Amino acid sequence: MHKCVAKQRNVEFMLSFDEWLDIWINSGYWEDRGAGKGKYVMSRYNDVGPYAVNNVFIQPFEKNVIDAVKGKKKSAEHIENWRTSFRRNQLSKVAITKLKEI
Repeated sequence: MHKCVAKQRNVEFMLSFDEWLDIWINSGYWEDRGAGKGKYVMSRYNDVGPYAVNNVFIQPFEKNVIDAVKGKKKSAEHIENWRTSFRRNQLSKVAITKLKEI
């Protein structure tokens, strides 16, 4: 699923299943992975480049969302899509407040 979503976003995915699994298991957050408040996601450094062994790390979902929009100019349509996604995933009020500051 992760590979399919990366493809939809035009982000190269260079991890084998075993590499992907090892990263998650070694992170200690295997049971807490997923989108939404209190979950953890695999992120790329500076949100650039491919999903590759030396370019990913595990972090809280809310932090990933804030990092993804921080300092970037987005169209009104893009921001509304993010907000809709956040509501759907029940993001924390802190993350939604950060989006409104854009």
